[in-house]
Amino acid sequence: MPSGKRIVWKQDIIYKSLCISANRGCLENVKLLLNAFDYNNTESLLLESTKHSHIFELFFADERLHDQFTRNCCLQIACSENNAGVIRLLMKDRRVDPTKGNNMFIKRAMNRQNYEIVELLYNDQRVRNTLDDALREEITNFIASKP
Repeated sequence: MPSGKRIVWKQDIIYKSLCISANRGCLENVKLLLNAFDYNNTESLLLESTKHSHIFELFFADERLHDQFTRNCCLQIACSENNAGVIRLLMKDRRVDPTKGNNMFIKRAMNRQNYEIVELLYNDQRVRNTLDDALREEITNFIASKP
């Protein structure tokens, strides 16, 4: 096998192992594999890691991941998985747009009755600045009804 194909094959194995380790939350495996990984497209790894805040934080620190689409997809996945830890990390990044889709993230969190995520999103000034009066009132009433 030519050496170029061997390198690609090796990187494919490392990539698949990274995805499995990220999905399972195996931080030490992820650290070891990430050091050996030499591929520029790690967005799917970031998306895989949204289940585990500690893994996500490691991937999110990767400088190769500066794509707004990827960050917003991570926010969408974290909201759908009710992962407040990942959402907190994402909300610190000013490149993430929590108002995307006419504030779809906070609306979905309300539909799922997830008070913690609604509060996280509502406390972000970027979200508050885009709310119309009706939605603002709906959100404040939702938060006030928290059991």
